[in-house]
Amino acid sequence: MKNIFFHICWKNMNNISVIIPTSSRNIDTKVIENIKKTQPLEIIIVGDNININIHDKIIKCYETQKKNNAAVNRNFGASKASGDYLLFLDDDVLVDYNFILENFVNTNIKYDIIYGVYSKLDPKKNFLNFYQNEIVRHRSKTCKLFSSSHFIINKEVFIKLQGFNEELQSYEDIEFYNRACKEKFNLFYNK
Repeated sequence: MKNIFFHICWKNMNNISVIIPTSSRNIDTKVIENIKKTQPLEIIIVGDNININIHDKIIKCYETQKKNNAAVNRNFGASKASGDYLLFLDDDVLVDYNFILENFVNTNIKYDIIYGVYSKLDPKKNFLNFYQNEIVRHRSKTCKLFSSSHFIINKEVFIKLQGFNEELQSYEDIEFYNRACKEKFNLFYNK
């Protein structure tokens, strides 16, 4: 399970739609219970073979007929979202809900896209997540790229960018980020 801290400046949590793409695996209840604590407008889960043991009116599951790539599932979730902002999370990401609630619930959003790294991790306790975090940190700092595993975007910006490129089976986040940079949207990287 990956824990993340990223600074999000938003106006009203009730305007946030959380979108979680998944593919043929059980979604840990900790992920859902954790994100519910941030009081989103809705949690949209999209994928094939969705297996979730939580029933709540804010959770909307859209099961696909076939296994799709993450870009297809993210775009479909965004098309169903009613929030003004889209918070994309992978199905194994835990957010620091206290950090979000304490620092950003009553703050205006200042950026079109906000992304960051995972929380500080001890490599001795969780080497794989530590390694993934270092990759995200390197991509963000050195290459000016971001990971689609956890980011928030203004829905209007997402629509202007026409979502993720569904033709790509992987690295759709790099192509998406490059289009956002070319359009000169206001991006914020939280170190």
